[in-house]
Amino acid sequence: MSRTTNFTATSPSWSGINTNTTMNNEDFLFINPFQINYADGDQLYCRTNQGLWRTVNRGANWTKITNTISSMYSIGVTRQTNPTVWYGGSSARFYRINNAATASAGTEVDLSSSVPSSITNDYLVALSVHPSNNTILYASFSDFKNNPRAWRVSGANTGSPTWTNISGDLPTRLPVNYIQADPDAPDNTLFAGTDFGLYYTT
Repeated sequence: MSRTTNFTATSPSWSGINTNTTMNNEDFLFINPFQINYADGDQLYCRTNQGLWRTVNRGANWTKITNTISSMYSIGVTRQTNPTVWYGGSSARFYRINNAATASAGTEVDLSSSVPSSITNDYLVALSVHPSNNTILYASFSDFKNNPRAWRVSGANTGSPTWTNISGDLPTRLPVNYIQADPDAPDNTLFAGTDFGLYYTT
């Protein structure tokens, strides 16, 4: 992972930011997700093969904020200086960390039991937070299965979030690799990046 502070320059300079030896020893995926906090650009959350790490100073220092959790992939971050972070992955594992900018490992909340039984064996590949409602997430799954691939998760700040299938007329068995709400109409207009092009709904 690298950072530039002069991206508008003709030849921007880059510096590596994942210099924590313990973090690097946990290994990464070939395509490894990370998520910036849009309310605080110095804050970044990155997954390893054993958990979730946080930096609050643009990568100068990293802190692990979960216990060892494997097969985690997706990360969703609220737009707050001390945000709520959700993360998930294989077998629809689904967790929340409150006050993630200051949280320590072991404070994560396991919400996996809230996931509908029809998708508990599926791969939760993306989580995006509603731009103006921190209690709502959009979730997508990347498996080649007949199960619904796109979901709205409400009450995500509670102990028992509600999952609603919003797959609509998306083709069955089509992996949805990412889902994102339009900031100007987040309750209606969504975009889904799939294995076979970009879909939208209003």
